[in-house]
Amino acid sequence: MGIRNTIRSMRESLGGEESRPLSLTGAAVAEIRRRVTEADGEQVFFVLTQVSPLGFNVGVGFEERTEDTAVRPEFEVPVRVGDADWERLTGYTIDFREGHFVTMTDVSVHVKETPNPEARKFLVNRPLVSEGSITFTRPAAEDVPILVRLLFEVPEVRSLFFIQNFVSVTREPEAVWDTFQTQVGQRIQAYFAHGGRALAPPPPDAAGYRGVEGKIVQLLEDVIRPAVQRDGGDIAFAGYEDGIVQLYMLGSCSGCPSSMATLKMGVENLLRDSIPEVREVVAID
Repeated sequence: MGIRNTIRSMRESLGGEESRPLSLTGAAVAEIRRRVTEADGEQVFFVLTQVSPLGFNVGVGFEERTEDTAVRPEFEVPVRVGDADWERLTGYTIDFREGHFVTMTDVSVHVKETPNPEARKFLVNRPLVSEGSITFTRPAAEDVPILVRLLFEVPEVRSLFFIQNFVSVTREPEAVWDTFQTQVGQRIQAYFAHGGRALAPPPPDAAGYRGVEGKIVQLLEDVIRPAVQRDGGDIAFAGYEDGIVQLYMLGSCSGCPSSMATLKMGVENLLRDSIPEVREVVAID
């Protein structure tokens, strides 16, 4: 439980429309038809994926069609896409602009404010974490996921809190929001546009909580954390002793001016009313 407990009750709120298969614009279809018609031999347009540090790049071109070449029945022009590539390219569109074939993806990133003036939520129409939540702060370890490394390339990024389909990004005070949001959003979009996958959750905690601690953690998981997470933050159980509950404030809750009011007027009151043994709730670094 605690910081590494998985969150199953909110999985239905991942958001985003179901991605469509690979598609071609009218301009792409027209150009493929023109080249296939004008070619000396029978040609086919191919689309494939190539491994890259982020995930994959998309390659396109023309090749000679043989009797063994399988084309996709979804298109009105001869297009070859392998089954594995077809799955990877879900949500992609191929267009023809200014003499070149270009690929586009339906990855979208939207920014929302949080109660913390130094943090904002970047919502993506993709799951960012396969399960649970993960927090990263500077200095980052060398083995952090590629997406985390990309975001920490923005010097003003102080910390990252990933959960479901959004990441709550806390900035350094000198960061300018317009520039900061653009840099962070472009990196998130590039990561998923190149086949990046949701981050894997950390391994579950080995310790199980019982007695008063079990009651505290259960209330945090069932009631308090889901409400806090909707604002881009999180609260994790750190310990309990002599009536005092210790909590970590994460995501947009970390450093938020209103977090202490939330802690005392909200969390503390709820825990004290529900669990008689609880006297006080404190935040720890």
